[in-house]
This record gives sequence, structure tokens and C-alpha cells, in this order.
Amino acid sequence: MNERNEIVVVDLSTSVKMRIFEQISSRMETMGHDPANLNSLDLGFDVPQGWPIDINTAPTMSQLVVLANKLKMRITVLDINLAPLE
Repeated sequence: MNERNEIVVVDLSTSVKMRIFEQISSRMETMGHDPANLNSLDLGFDVPQGWPIDINTAPTMSQLVVLANKLKMRITVLDINLAPLE
């Protein structure tokens, strides 16, 4: 992802990525989906292997919104910063 052109950048620590992954997996199981196959949710985008944990495949806000909607979940933003674009 080219962060220079992104208006919303999701900057997550490794522990937060792990927590999100566990929340997604748990919800998928609850809803009868295979948590090992996020692409089975027909999200409208391909989910790369290791997403969202892999440091090279950071989720975008749009991806998280689509995923939360498919899994009937809510996104809670606990902190936000504004910075000038480069």
C-alpha cells in the first residue's frame, strides 16, 4: 500500500493485528464460515495470505468496514491522529 496517497491509514501494532485476527476468526466460526478462508466471504477484494497479521499486508479502513459488515460486527476507533499528507 502506498501510504503517501491514502487519506485513512490503519496503523496497527502486531498485538492489535493478532487481536483483530482472533475476533474475525471467532466470529466466522460462530457464523458457520471457515476462518481459514476469508475469501469465502465474497468481500469484493482478495484477502492476501497472512492478512491482517502480515506486516506487508496492512488492512485498509475500507477493507475493515466491508469485513465488519459481512460479519455483522462493529469497528470501534479508540484513538485518531491527523497529519499533513507528504
